[in-house]
Amino acid sequence: MQITASGLSTAFGKGLAAIIAAAEEDLLPLARRSDFIGADFRPQLCAFAPGATLDGAKARMRALVAEALQDLGESFAALGRTWPAVGLVLLTPCGDPGLEEAQAQAIAGDIVQELRNSGWIPPDGPVVALRGDAATAVPALRAAAELTAQGRPVLLIAADSFCCRRRLNALCDANGLFSRDNPWGLVPGEAAIAALVEADAVHAPALQVAALAEAEEPVPAQAERDSAFTGLSDAALAVLDQAERLGLAAPQALFSDWNNSRYRASELSYAMVRMTGLLAQEGIEPIHPAQRFGHVGAGWLATACATAREASAKGAAGPALVLCGNERDGGRGAFILQWPAAAEVLPFPG
Repeated sequence: MQITASGLSTAFGKGLAAIIAAAEEDLLPLARRSDFIGADFRPQLCAFAPGATLDGAKARMRALVAEALQDLGESFAALGRTWPAVGLVLLTPCGDPGLEEAQAQAIAGDIVQELRNSGWIPPDGPVVALRGDAATAVPALRAAAELTAQGRPVLLIAADSFCCRRRLNALCDANGLFSRDNPWGLVPGEAAIAALVEADAVHAPALQVAALAEAEEPVPAQAERDSAFTGLSDAALAVLDQAERLGLAAPQALFSDWNNSRYRASELSYAMVRMTGLLAQEGIEPIHPAQRFGHVGAGWLATACATAREASAKGAAGPALVLCGNERDGGRGAFILQWPAAAEVLPFPG
């Protein structure tokens, strides 16, 4: 399936142009927030959009989705087409210590209602609403693929924001935030994507999703026993096997949702070893978008696609293997993102 057009909202601001412009100036949206003091009694390092206040997850996610939709509208208008009758696949965060499950459900419900009221989705259009995190990106993409296979274009939205005092307090209480005393903590961020997903060959795509795989990590981060870290490896190896059987080019880039966690670093290291010889070249270094965008949870699709679109705009080679995980449970996933080739397409080794 293909991502025909997409809109972004990240800590850099609206759209891809803001990300590219910041990269050209070697700028990052990371800043210390004087309105939130971390565990080391210093302003907390965050990656939030300029002017964003800690008013709450609901307000921030609605604002992010609105901005991503505005960017999508501008991108789609350039195609000279009429907006189709789409189905909706929505991915937002599940409940966590700083976000009650009822509130998480209400956020998703409000977004769906706003999309109906504004005409983005028809009143009787199918809706698949998922709540989760980065690993839930693969079920969201799979749901979109199933709808497009039935001839229904899809509006795919994924959004999350930690620009919320309650969520930051919960992370701080759990020693989960990056600080001088906790170098393994995450830098909280926010992101949203709104994308028109269609079947292949409908229109010249910006991106294509070429293969998907899910797996389960038997020993998640909170378990008190040793792990062989098989879940992420299983997902990665399965998607690479799919790609080779489909005759796709070997990945020339690797995107990881690693967010500074020691557990996730170990997991990624095991996966890298197990993938030896299966990528286009030896020595491919993983790209970690969280180092620029912060940890964005269920918004991982936004920063992964932003990184791929940025690579395409700069003429970098693809495709990319995208890895998805979390520290909440054992859900793991992987998928392939392709973009129009600007360099030599390399086959799988061997």
